[in-house]
Amino acid sequence: MDIDFEKTIAMLSGESSENIELMQLSELDRIQITNALELIFQGLSLRNWLAGGILRDAWQNALDQLRDYVFAISINNAATMFARQATFDMRTTWAEKMRTAPRTNMPIHCPGDKKSDWEHNAEVKIQNGIDLLMHKINGFVSGAPNTKKETTISHVPSFQEIFDSRTAQERQKVREREL
Repeated sequence: MDIDFEKTIAMLSGESSENIELMQLSELDRIQITNALELIFQGLSLRNWLAGGILRDAWQNALDQLRDYVFAISINNAATMFARQATFDMRTTWAEKMRTAPRTNMPIHCPGDKKSDWEHNAEVKIQNGIDLLMHKINGFVSGAPNTKKETTISHVPSFQEIFDSRTAQERQKVREREL
């Protein structure tokens, strides 16, 4: 079916046309984008922590840097939209880890002779993650339907799941505004 027609039908049904584009991504695409974001986050966190300060601050700064990077991508397609959503999901996940992880108020303990190796490792992680992410984003042509149709029935969320999800999203928006 024509993607423009699918979007029109979705709008007629009161749905978001962006959801139609997101459905064009396969599960493998989503996993690869998420893995790329996590790799970038790991590298940014390590680089920030090596620059000084405590682990919690390194994580928070890395989340901010990742968000700024992903939202600066000028290509608008389903892969970019998913990367942006996944970035906010990561922020939620890591906010919880920052509250519960032990020793988040510690500086890094890096031997002086290994600091340059660790910094290089961080830069490699960041660059590899960016390369993977941009490869996925550039490889996805907006409007081109995914030829692999899933034959399994997907999980239909209950009202409570939708309500909990929306509540969590609203709380995240409030936290973002407070920062």
